[in-house]
Amino acid sequence: MTEIDLLWNALVIRPAGLHKLWSLRRQIDVPYACIDRVEHNPELAAAGPEGMRFPGASLFPFTHYRAGTWRFGGDGQPSFWLMSDPDQTIALHLHDFEYGLIVLQVARPAHDVQRISRALREERAAAA
Repeated sequence: MTEIDLLWNALVIRPAGLHKLWSLRRQIDVPYACIDRVEHNPELAAAGPEGMRFPGASLFPFTHYRAGTWRFGGDGQPSFWLMSDPDQTIALHLHDFEYGLIVLQVARPAHDVQRISRALREERAAAA
């Protein structure tokens, strides 16, 4: 559903297949400096986004499928969601970026959380 590439200075998110169409995004480049933390949090994903979807797609209440940008939520920051199974998601908590939260469905959430966390540690060690 989503490909995640770890570059030397940024995390690159690429929706795969029709998810590109539904989310209206080809890719999102997130600098490591903007990532506060990454987590596997099925409860957050199951609760769903707050605010209005613009632009993107949602098939709620029939399914948990969410794709696109939600604006005007509880904290005032837009969020990006691309998921259908809450148990297979990771959440990126961000600052000083276009989105405050990005929730993605991935094949192996625990593995991707470890990969991204390792890249963040290495980036922060190199910056210090």
